[in-house]
Amino acid sequence: MLIRPPVVREMRHDLWVKMTKTPETAAPTGQPVQSPSPGDSRIAQLKALGELRASGVLTEEEFAREKARILA
Repeated sequence: MLIRPPVVREMRHDLWVKMTKTPETAAPTGQPVQSPSPGDSRIAQLKALGELRASGVLTEEEFAREKARILA
């Protein structure tokens, strides 16, 4: 088991929150925001997941597990 310092765990959590955050339902101007298609959301999640892996925040095991969850 890999033990990460608290800063890495916090950074990982913050990135995960940003990655899974749903878009707002309306723009600040009052115009509705077009919600992304499910495919667009999955692509964005996979890109963010790849960035986390590339930066060393996620291990290969964590990456594979989350990728499988997104694609399921």
